Amino acid sequence: MRWTVPALLMVLFTVVAPAVYAVPVTLTIVTLEAETGDTIATRIAIVDSSLKERYPIPMEIGFYHTANGGYHYAAGSTTVILPRGPAEIRLSRGFEYTPIVDTADIQSDTTIAYSLPRWIDMNNLGWYSGDSHVHLNHPGGTYIIDPSEGHMMAGAEGLNVANCLDQEWFFSGGIDPASTPDRIVYMSEEYRSSSYGHYCLIGLSSLVSPWGSIWYPLGTDAADSVHAQPGALIIAAHPITTDSTEQTGVWPGSGLARGLPMDVIGGAIDGFDLFSYSNFVGGGIETDLWYKLLNCGFHLPVSAGTDAAMNREQDLPLGGYKVYVDLEGSTFDFWAWCDQLARGRTFVTNGPLITTFTVDNVLAGDSTNHIGPGPLAVTGSLSVRSEVPLDRAEIVMNGNVVKTILFGGSGTLDTSFALNVNGSAWIAARVYGESVDWHTIGDTLFAHTGPVYVSMNDVRNVNPSDAQDFVAWIDDLEALVLSQGSWAAPADSAWVRAEIDAGRAFYQNLIVATGIGNDSGAEGTETAVRFADLSRTPNPYSATSGVLQLEIGNSGAPIPVIVEMYDLRGRRVRRLVDGDLQPGWHRIPWDGRDDSGRILASGVYFARIVSEEKYLTRKMILVR
Repeated sequence: MRWTVPALLMVLFTVVAPAVYAVPVTLTIVTLEAETGDTIATRIAIVDSSLKERYPIPMEIGFYHTANGGYHYAAGSTTVILPRGPAEIRLSRGFEYTPIVDTADIQSDTTIAYSLPRWIDMNNLGWYSGDSHVHLNHPGGTYIIDPSEGHMMAGAEGLNVANCLDQEWFFSGGIDPASTPDRIVYMSEEYRSSSYGHYCLIGLSSLVSPWGSIWYPLGTDAADSVHAQPGALIIAAHPITTDSTEQTGVWPGSGLARGLPMDVIGGAIDGFDLFSYSNFVGGGIETDLWYKLLNCGFHLPVSAGTDAAMNREQDLPLGGYKVYVDLEGSTFDFWAWCDQLARGRTFVTNGPLITTFTVDNVLAGDSTNHIGPGPLAVTGSLSVRSEVPLDRAEIVMNGNVVKTILFGGSGTLDTSFALNVNGSAWIAARVYGESVDWHTIGDTLFAHTGPVYVSMNDVRNVNPSDAQDFVAWIDDLEALVLSQGSWAAPADSAWVRAEIDAGRAFYQNLIVATGIGNDSGAEGTETAVRFADLSRTPNPYSATSGVLQLEIGNSGAPIPVIVEMYDLRGRRVRRLVDGDLQPGWHRIPWDGRDDSGRILASGVYFARIVSEEKYLTRKMILVR
């Protein structure tokens, strides 16, 4: 076939032109700090006209990740190859810089410089951020990341402290040389027990060995090794990874903090990671367990650790959840940061920034004590900053919302509040909003302060219902240990069993002690059950002729009632009633024996009634 010139031109147009158009081009992004003009590290996402994520080649240059829509890191500039056409460019640097989302039409090799403005400087306000739980090199990773690269990533996420838990990899027993005065990378260790939970270890000078366990030792034993090292801390990591008590051999059950209720009793644990990507419930936010521990009178600082594995391309970024620590005007120093974290001068966040929270001018982590009759009137202050509008702030006392403040379409809040405190309590603040920025994690913005502790007449704050939940928790742990436990020596089993018994007794004692002489159930309700007057219930109590006398209120219908006897150590020795009782008086005999029929010694015991979430306790003296 002979080609005419017009036909030949047409063939060239239809064959060559598309090929020319498909020739890729390069896009270079330079990231600058708006105020200084210096290059800064950022998290970057680039999507081309076909909605495909683009990243540097080879992937190790920017440590590309597929999570959260795809992202990679740049120390100050990044170059990608992409087809001609529009490209979406997204840049971020933590919570204190304004993120950028831009669309550029890229038709040739192009360089674009972006300046990121810092809308708030929390360091200037005395707050320094950290992530207690970072893995640079975790099993199953795509890359090998060294501490200097981890330092760059921490900068891209606006972190002052990155606590890297990589066992023996790069462990130095001190601040890594890659660190700078404003950004610390500490190569530390994670303690893992598949039966009792995981812990972030901060500030180790030497490795804790062994770094984990199955049935022995307990978390308290690991804590002893940590606290033997000056300044080191142990933080409960991702405490709720599953709702399965029995699953211990594999993740997520192997991360459940089964031993935590026992660990906190002696003050072995320095903090609680409220935020973690690995938490099972609440989008990575676990308030329920923390509130229950606070409601048993523990002073437990709040922290945040993402559990991000930066060498695994499918993982979310480090620093997506942060703990901010108030240094109260001191110069930034890693050890001062650790001290203030353990003191409880903290708030945790995935975006909103809480700059002030006080109760009667007392900062989070500290206590006040009031001697005298209640109620006690207290006042507080709360300041919040956010670049995007927030929904509401809540003041929480003993786990209950007692004040709600609406933002009204703003991200700024400066407010005061007044409360009446009827007994010992913890008081904290939390804020909520809708996530609208690409760089934040989750669809809800959330931040929570550490508590201020208010003591009334030196009485411990205890919610008996929460203490009872921990008794049941420890019962479940004991059942697990008995059914699955494996031991190298009989002494190991005996030690664990003794710790379980002591933990159960502790919470049972809280229940018993809290109820003596008063009602301790839900606020604002009347109990449907009461003990008879002392004149009608003999005290001392004779094992041969004594009875407990109870009155069921005139509710018109039977109500469920449990009556139990406890000894001085808080151990339940006898269940006398477990069922529905009709309104009116009831005589409950007790022969001074336990559930097995064994005769109990003379001494002090406690009779406890549970009915409709109300708790009543009577101190009884058994004589023979």
